[in-house]
Amino acid sequence: MLLTAKKKKRALVLLSAMFCALASSVVVSVSAVYPDTIFDYDDIDDIVGDLALPITKKLCINCPESSSASSPASSYFISGTANPKKKLYMNGVEVKNRAKNGCFGVFVENLASGKNVFVFRQGKVEKTVNLYYGVAVPASKVIKNEEAEVNGDPSVLKNQGAGKSAWPSADVLVREKEINVSCTAPAGADVTAEVAGEKVDLVGNGNSFSATVDVSDYIGSRRRRSLGNVKYKIVSGEKVEEIKSVGRVLYADPSVEKVVARVKSVLGSVLKDHPGDYDLLARLKAGSEFVVDVSPSGYSSDGDVMPAGARYTKLASGGYIRSEDVELLSGKPKEGKCTGFSFKVGTKTEKLVIKSNRKSAFLAKLDLENGEFKITFENTQSKTNVGDGLLRKSKLVESLKITNDEGGKTSTFLFKLKNVKNFWGFNVEYTKNNEIVIFFKKKPKLTGGERPFENLTITLDPGHGANDPGAVETPDVHKEKHINLATAKVVRNRLEAMGAKVIMTRDDKDEEIDGKVSWDTRFAESEKKKPDFYISLHANSSSPDKDYNKVNGLEVYYHFPQSRAFAELLGENTTKYGKKKLRKVESATYGIVLSTYSPAVLLEMGFLPCPKEYEKMCSKSGMFDIANAIADSIYTFLE
Repeated sequence: MLLTAKKKKRALVLLSAMFCALASSVVVSVSAVYPDTIFDYDDIDDIVGDLALPITKKLCINCPESSSASSPASSYFISGTANPKKKLYMNGVEVKNRAKNGCFGVFVENLASGKNVFVFRQGKVEKTVNLYYGVAVPASKVIKNEEAEVNGDPSVLKNQGAGKSAWPSADVLVREKEINVSCTAPAGADVTAEVAGEKVDLVGNGNSFSATVDVSDYIGSRRRRSLGNVKYKIVSGEKVEEIKSVGRVLYADPSVEKVVARVKSVLGSVLKDHPGDYDLLARLKAGSEFVVDVSPSGYSSDGDVMPAGARYTKLASGGYIRSEDVELLSGKPKEGKCTGFSFKVGTKTEKLVIKSNRKSAFLAKLDLENGEFKITFENTQSKTNVGDGLLRKSKLVESLKITNDEGGKTSTFLFKLKNVKNFWGFNVEYTKNNEIVIFFKKKPKLTGGERPFENLTITLDPGHGANDPGAVETPDVHKEKHINLATAKVVRNRLEAMGAKVIMTRDDKDEEIDGKVSWDTRFAESEKKKPDFYISLHANSSSPDKDYNKVNGLEVYYHFPQSRAFAELLGENTTKYGKKKLRKVESATYGIVLSTYSPAVLLEMGFLPCPKEYEKMCSKSGMFDIANAIADSIYTFLE
């Protein structure tokens, strides 16, 4: 049970006096353990169970992962585990300020150029760390720590070494009938490529192979034509392997001024101005169609390169979207036409259904301070008379004004909101008949008793997973993905005990994925269910040249205005439960906080390299604190 009968009666009496309190106010104290909390949670064993992550109780060095490593800076934070009941020494000096379960970290400064030796000893056990500063580590010295090899996550090592890649990695536009194809393969292999029915032998230079293919016969006199994927055949010794490029090739004659593209990912972010500027213009949904800027600065077969190396496609209406999120279409772009409207009111949502001939891409902006929601459809024109009485039954929308720009390129829908406090979020979808559906989500309501969250659906996103470990600079063998998932399970148990339906974006089965847990996987189920909250759990880290005995605290990120107040409340409650400092609550454009249909936040639960915070995040009490802080935040925010 969530509350004992006696505590339930006491809590209900106290809660009845709170209904007029502001969402951000401090709540009445009913717990001797955690002051100023809503419920007296006394079910730690039921909620956490065996999900806590055990700490190694022997001397191990886990950061750096190799006994010989390079340091790009003149300082380094060496961390590991040891028996907490025995003294630990580094170079003969006792290591102080250790965490209670054995994790420790030593910040070494003023490294000399070349090899720096640090010997850790506990009893008869010794571990040596050789840090090389200003010089390369000798190849013969790069040996992974025995403990990391035995206790670490072998999935992290998958797909490393001599991998293979094939051009193009995303859809590309070419203007010439002779195109260059390329891939990587083992040196000395025989490699052939096939595109549009034409086969060619590739010439190797080390493990890089390339050739030029003439596709004139396939294109003929057409001004636009899809050449499909490029197929590669690699023969290396007795091994024969066939791979196909992820992206497809689209040919467009140089005289073609407009090319159309469609979003194929569940969600695709449109960035402002130029790759490298992370201001967000839009979050496009699967099926969105837009006109591509085919000028040299807008799109080329080489792509536009951001600092991280990602390729981006430019929209003719402005902004950039990742090329891997879109597919180029060979048909001519058509102008969207919005010809009719209907408005439907449900118990949890209201929606405007727009009769259209095209799944038009859009820019959306929510302004809660002025009570407005604006959405502008690209390459679209609309009728402007919505008819009297369309919004008559709406509890959220006061009025709708539609305007078309003079150039005939965009159509803007401006909604004046009737009840901002009851407005929870929005979503845009497309039907098979090309209808555009704009959802408005109402604020969910609590229910009484021990299960106040029975009306709620909540998405929990344990960050990273599978071959993506997240931060690995930890004192022990548990990496960020392990801590995120274990904590999310504890949070799920707490929320389900209070009646909520919980969607997990990944679980144990996803560890079998040979790669990363994709954005589509993380968003797909939530996109269908439209949860009332979207909460992503992460753990913080940074470069190893900081003294992590002194770096600690929580961070909360959000993006859309409907998420800000909840992010602030979550920061306050998590700080209160964990007795940690709140470093910041701020807006960001991390993909995971860009859900629009509900408050969406990313919680950085602490710093993994910090021994004390690491142990807390792995412990039963630490996971229990996070779960209860999230539950309190949801309850107070709705109450």
